[in-house]
Amino acid sequence: MPPIFPTCKETSRLLTRAIDGPLSWRERLKMRLHVTVCRNCSIFEHQLRQMAQWLKWRREKENGLPEETRRRIRKMLEGRTK
Repeated sequence: MPPIFPTCKETSRLLTRAIDGPLSWRERLKMRLHVTVCRNCSIFEHQLRQMAQWLKWRREKENGLPEETRRRIRKMLEGRTK
């Protein structure tokens, strides 16, 4: 049985995967346990989140409108065609 407390290497992999999609509850728990006590992984998590937010903002800026706004407009237009 693998240890409950992951290494920094495993935690960095989990943090990176969490940016792209959901983790299992076990993976989230292991990640949270480690990040709570490891300052370096906590900083890494913060940096990843900032980078993801910046990339999202950049994509929205390049596309002109935020994704949420485009979704609402699309939904309104679809409602009018019915």
